[in-house]
Amino acid sequence: ATLAESNTLPGVRERIAEARQAGLLLAVASSSTSDWIHPWLDRLDLAQHFTVVRTRDQVSEAKPSPELFLTAAEDLGVAPDEAIVFEDSHHGLQASHAARMRCVAIPNTVTRQSDFSSAALVLRSLADLALEDILIKIGAKVRT
Repeated sequence: ATLAESNTLPGVRERIAEARQAGLLLAVASSSTSDWIHPWLDRLDLAQHFTVVRTRDQVSEAKPSPELFLTAAEDLGVAPDEAIVFEDSHHGLQASHAARMRCVAIPNTVTRQSDFSSAALVLRSLADLALEDILIKIGAKVRT
């Protein structure tokens, strides 16, 4: 594994590859700033997979406001009810609900104690299920 591959959580690269293979558009919608997100995406060799990157400094309110998710979906040309959010924070889960988007929660070591019971699906890791199985479990219809 390359250094970049070893710095991503298990399953991240596989799910991205599956999404790209299925023709799905991907976005990053982060409450972090551009000067933090873009170097990380470059360092991890992931930037080319995301059509849209929306960050805290491009919106008036960060999560739990839905603005990051709504503007990212708009930039992708995707209706909110067609978007799926993968989120590790409670604020992100709240933002997905406010945006009327389904949320797959993958709590991290810091957020594991948060209440993710309202998520469409909660996974311990993105390595737990293939993207197709995730989409089936949350009732997503993929248009290609």
